[in-house]
Amino acid sequence: MARVPAATRETIPQAHQAAFDAAVQSRGGIPRTGPGSIMINSPEACRRAAHLSAYLRRESTLPPHVQELAMLVTARAPCLQRPVLRRV
Repeated sequence: MARVPAATRETIPQAHQAAFDAAVQSRGGIPRTGPGSIMINSPEACRRAAHLSAYLRRESTLPPHVQELAMLVTARAPCLQRPVLRRV
């Protein structure tokens, strides 16, 4: 059972429904899993995060191999906070 209920157009405030519609359209539906399923509850934050992601992926001056390395390191970072997995 999900801790945060799935967002629907009816649960989003009227002022944020346009951002919700844009997020759903860009994803091809309401995300049911992953970070998108949480962020869709705040459509404006979701919209801004999508712009940041697009900038980092498409407009950054970093070479693609450095971008990829940064993504891998960032994805791995939460695991390194657990003492069992940390290498000293």
